[in-house]
Amino acid sequence: MNIVIQDLRKDHHNFHRVLKLIRLLVNQSLDEDVKRSAVGGVLTLQMAFEYVHHYVSGVHHQVEDLVFEAYVRQSFPAHSDLERMRDEHDRLNSSVEEIKDDIARTIFTTYRNPQQVSMIKEKVSRYFQLQLNHMRFEELSVYPLVENALSINDWKEIIQQSPNTGDPAFGQQPIAVFKPLSDGVRRMENLGQRQEWLIR
Repeated sequence: MNIVIQDLRKDHHNFHRVLKLIRLLVNQSLDEDVKRSAVGGVLTLQMAFEYVHHYVSGVHHQVEDLVFEAYVRQSFPAHSDLERMRDEHDRLNSSVEEIKDDIARTIFTTYRNPQQVSMIKEKVSRYFQLQLNHMRFEELSVYPLVENALSINDWKEIIQQSPNTGDPAFGQQPIAVFKPLSDGVRRMENLGQRQEWLIR
């Protein structure tokens, strides 16, 4: 396995952990916020989507798009899986922006606006399933296709063009602002919410 695909798969593993925390927040913590007139759950949800926006949309998807462009440059026959990947990136990135905006508008009025909380929960649940299906699709269809098709020089060029940004929550040099998110993921796992990586 080459280093680009290896890193993309590692990203998927860590993002899957964040998705599980997001699901836990949507299923439990937001309703507790409404009952207790609190904002702890929605604040954590906001941080999770800031991570998605900053790293998944802003870095991870960019690397995958560079892989797509390298494949196209080699004049391989058009492949519907790669087109689907790009289309899903656009849909997912738009969904993340919309959810981030909804959370920002709601964050300090959560307990006074249960209807808004219900709307956020519905959007996040749809996003969760779309993102999970998207990662599974990439792991099983896209990555094997491009890994076998592209040359060593193609991969070197992809590495050179990739953003020089590590995972801000789970990488070797995490950013302090995302520490509560990584801590929340680890607490969830320590409390028994760990589950198998669904793609495996």
